[in-house]
Amino acid sequence: EASEIERTAIELDRAGDAEQAISVYRQAADRMAKAASLCPEGNPDRTVLAKHAGEIFGRIVYLESLQGAVATAPPEAHIGCDKLVLGHGVERQDSDGYQVLSDPSRGVHEPNWRQKAVSAAAVSGA
Repeated sequence: EASEIERTAIELDRAGDAEQAISVYRQAADRMAKAASLCPEGNPDRTVLAKHAGEIFGRIVYLESLQGAVATAPPEAHIGCDKLVLGHGVERQDSDGYQVLSDPSRGVHEPNWRQKAVSAAAVSGA
């Protein structure tokens, strides 16, 4: 649910509606932070969710600092894609680009579409 809300915020952000994006980002970050707090101590998802909530809050701070000016940094400059760990060996990639892996010992993973887009933008100077 939080990733759906985040996806909406990113769409608003990309459309230049910073005020609405900030409001929706807050909802997503709050839900991610709450989910992190509900994870048992030692569960690797706790750290991932808390970090991601912090990244979303970082985007909010950036957008607020612009005071209505157009954002030049894309959402991916502040919001990354981390792996969540499931308990039953299922591996999938969510439609929003998050890789969900059941085995954290799998090592290096293929970059997802967001990581590729950020890398391409960095190389092209966009």
